[in-house]
Amino acid sequence: MIHQVKGEETDAVLVIVPSDARTDALVDAWVSGEHHPHIAESLRVLYVAATRARRLLAFALPDEAYDRIADLLKNKGIPVDFEHSGR
Repeated sequence: MIHQVKGEETDAVLVIVPSDARTDALVDAWVSGEHHPHIAESLRVLYVAATRARRLLAFALPDEAYDRIADLLKNKGIPVDFEHSGR
């Protein structure tokens, strides 16, 4: 689906991040900045998804990824508003 919107924009984008081992590797690579070849395509898809939003970008994250992603975005100076379910 994401490849169909490449080059287009929309007001809001929701990125749903599943809870699995592949996601753990993707989050680790995104946070560390170490982009290994086996997850390069996933990082490209994440980038395309994140850059389609004009006004709102929302992530639905597994609990175990929440703190790392929140810290990464805050440290990059990206204006964010987090709501955490805190199950």
